[in-house]
Amino acid sequence: MMEATDNDIALVMSWSGHKSIESFRIYLHPTEKGLTLGEQRATQVADLARTFIQRPVRNTSQPTQFARKLKSRN
Repeated sequence: MMEATDNDIALVMSWSGHKSIESFRIYLHPTEKGLTLGEQRATQVADLARTFIQRPVRNTSQPTQFARKLKSRN
């Protein structure tokens, strides 16, 4: 029913007579398509996170050099 309604949970709940998601969710099970889409999305998020993690480490001497320049101006 979920796939037939394009995952309209409110509509399926009303058809099945469920008033709360808690009582309805015991009937929800992932399909192969849903598992594949979920895995693809998780991979995309992981790839995006890796772009932040793998950034080059900045030169730690830069702040010290900047501070020296400021002091020399005063």
